[in-house]
Amino acid sequence: MTYTEIQIALESHMAQWSGDVPIWFDGIPIPPHVKTARDGDPRGPWIRFVINTNKAFTAGVGQSPCRRVPGTITAEIYYPKIASGGTGVGINPAYACSQLADELVEHFQYWQSGKLSTQATSNVYVEPEDDWYRRNVVTDFDAD
Repeated sequence: MTYTEIQIALESHMAQWSGDVPIWFDGIPIPPHVKTARDGDPRGPWIRFVINTNKAFTAGVGQSPCRRVPGTITAEIYYPKIASGGTGVGINPAYACSQLADELVEHFQYWQSGKLSTQATSNVYVEPEDDWYRRNVVTDFDAD
């Protein structure tokens, strides 16, 4: 697979997620729906999706060399501690942030499309910052 094919496949799979949270795909300008969630009143959760490819390596030489491209997907989840203009009564935003992360873990782990496959996925705690709870959903992948 080419690096472009890998990016298209992973971003397409992220876009198929059934969650109702705006997504900012790394490398494009911030979309209006993400700006609204991030800066609006009330604020809402949003996700930044990043693909990091690692150094390719030769996985075998048999009849001809076979290249493998490993990498990592990170879905950075931002969940407001308290929505602007809201009271936050009855809502535990730290828990809600973790629930979103769990949904993405299920969406990404052990998924395969053609010569691209994902491995186990982690729901990683990140220290809150600037009134946002944070979780990173981290998935390793391999592409031939």
